[in-house]
Amino acid sequence: MTLVAVDIGGTNIRLAVVRDDGGLAEHRSMLCADFPSFEAAITAYADATAIKVSAASVAVAGPVQDDLVDVTNNHWSFSKTGLAGALQLQQLLIINDFTAQALAQSDPSANGNMLLLDGTSADHAPLLVIGPGTGLGVSALVPAGGEYLPLEGEGGHVGMSPQSDAELALFATLRSEVAHVSAEHFISGSGLQTIYRLQTGGKIL
Repeated sequence: MTLVAVDIGGTNIRLAVVRDDGGLAEHRSMLCADFPSFEAAITAYADATAIKVSAASVAVAGPVQDDLVDVTNNHWSFSKTGLAGALQLQQLLIINDFTAQALAQSDPSANGNMLLLDGTSADHAPLLVIGPGTGLGVSALVPAGGEYLPLEGEGGHVGMSPQSDAELALFATLRSEVAHVSAEHFISGSGLQTIYRLQTGGKIL
């Protein structure tokens, strides 16, 4: 069985074959905008690598509880059952992308993590995972019964809470344009463009 690991974000899709030893091979990164659908992208990957995909583990930006998955900040949507049938997959796992990130952080010293600020750690304390990209991903790990359990959510869409006069000015300006000003409006790739536009009146080229 050939298992392909997939990460679908708002801008890029990344794919790799999972080897028997847990390592990755045939890694590819492609622009989502170049494909009309996830099915088209994974089919193109299979054709380019001459791989018969029989199982897939997919991390998706956005809620994944229902059969229909609508990728956040992306034009793709797909049915889990429809995808499995179309690709003739033996196994298909769909998980939120930052739930996957949280599960990968159960050992903060592993996976190439870099310490940014010194501090005193607390054993068995909850762990927060946050990451700006096309949008703002948020998850957490909470201790439960000797292991960690991930909390899935869409934390990037919480309301922005200005903490300074400068932030309040940005908030007020954007509030005149959109009904709900979320953290993701500022803390993301597009958020950098928004801050630049509100500060200068221009656009990042």
